[in-house]
Amino acid sequence: MAAAVSLQARDAVAVSDATLTLDCEAALRSFGSRVRVQVTHGWVNLSGSVTHACDRWRAEEQAGRVPGARGVSAQILVRAAY
Repeated sequence: MAAAVSLQARDAVAVSDATLTLDCEAALRSFGSRVRVQVTHGWVNLSGSVTHACDRWRAEEQAGRVPGARGVSAQILVRAAY
């Protein structure tokens, strides 16, 4: 189940979408290819799947802390590993 969540950063720094994408991908490296990043006008869009809800929350938090992120919209599925 995916629910879209939007968080707005307070003091956004102006950076290009390409730079912000690379910075977010670096910040989310621990997730490997499970979480994908797309940036549009400074808004970070996350998609993919993780096995725990805390991983989804952690990905949203890490992306939102990247300098230049205006906000985060997360459509990350939580799929329990059996």
